[in-house]
Amino acid sequence: MVRVRTTLLILCLSALAVNSATAQELVVAQIASKTNPISANNAIGLALGFETYFSVVNAAGGINGHRVVLQNFDDNASVSESLDIIAKVAADNRIIALFGQSTSGQLSEIVKKKILLNADLALVAPLSGIPALAEAKNVFPVQANYFDEIDKIASHLGSTYKKKVAFLYLNNLMGKDMQDRLATGMKKFDGVVTTGIGISSIPDKAQMTLAVEAATDQALATQPDAIVAFAPGRLGPDIVRRVRAKNGQLTYIYLMSNSGYNELLKSVSIDSAKWVMISEALPMPTDIRRKIVKQYMTDLARHAPQAKPSYLSLEGYIAARILHEAIRRAGASPTRSSVLAALDTMGTFDTGNFEVNYSATSKSVDASAVEITMISASGALIH
Repeated sequence: MVRVRTTLLILCLSALAVNSATAQELVVAQIASKTNPISANNAIGLALGFETYFSVVNAAGGINGHRVVLQNFDDNASVSESLDIIAKVAADNRIIALFGQSTSGQLSEIVKKKILLNADLALVAPLSGIPALAEAKNVFPVQANYFDEIDKIASHLGSTYKKKVAFLYLNNLMGKDMQDRLATGMKKFDGVVTTGIGISSIPDKAQMTLAVEAATDQALATQPDAIVAFAPGRLGPDIVRRVRAKNGQLTYIYLMSNSGYNELLKSVSIDSAKWVMISEALPMPTDIRRKIVKQYMTDLARHAPQAKPSYLSLEGYIAARILHEAIRRAGASPTRSSVLAALDTMGTFDTGNFEVNYSATSKSVDASAVEITMISASGALIH
């Protein structure tokens, strides 16, 4: 009897040792700057959503016993620094996927150099709406693309009889393409784009603000009815502040989804922000008619009670839900290859009244979420 008990004890201890070895921590990497003014708000918001989702999953035992953690690598929004970091990340087999990259320039180089392909890595939730990048091989978007947003903005401008529009944009790969798309959309309503001005990224905050003010002044000199801006990070608030200082409420302002509503209200007064239009590429983060949003709001209130719901953290949360499903499908001992394979064969997946559709050759997301929102006189975001 003693011998039987001893044997059972040895078997149990062996099983525990195997489980302990098997149930390792799974690391997802985010290569994005939480300090550079261009990308800080975006990187922080995405990470908050991811950590909110997995705080619940990990507390319940993780996925097949595996805890999932996010590790941020700050690249100072520099393409060269980002490439150095990703080379190290690709060599670290603990890292099973990438998440939440936050600049299009970075993503362009990653795709062009085939880094994801060579490392067998998936990237979920690139914070880029450039179709050729966001839908590249091994890249899995969560938000609608920038062309969908530009089309919605042009339609809204035309329906409200705004005929002359100036376009300001962060000087990147797609800025001119978006300007052309906006011009095409405006022509349908006999409207024109009076000018398109690219603004280069400058790490120094004061110099960056001066560059934005100079570009905004140039745009206003063309006497547009509205300014449309592709303006991530601090660009959006700086443009709003300058337009209001120079023209008050006479010139309408349309920002795109990469200009966060919460971040805007942190940087400018409600009086300056009121009536600003923002195109959105995801469901409104307080629209609890969608199951994923209702779950997000519940979990956010528990994990980060001081945080306000935002499009950025919702995107991070939805991306985490997608990664959860991919890791679950990847088996008892997930690897970067098995996670990538799970995403490439995911097909249509409903995160909770918000669908994505992924295969190895095509990706799409629920475009029904694309809409124009507006900041009210009280500072609320409304449809």
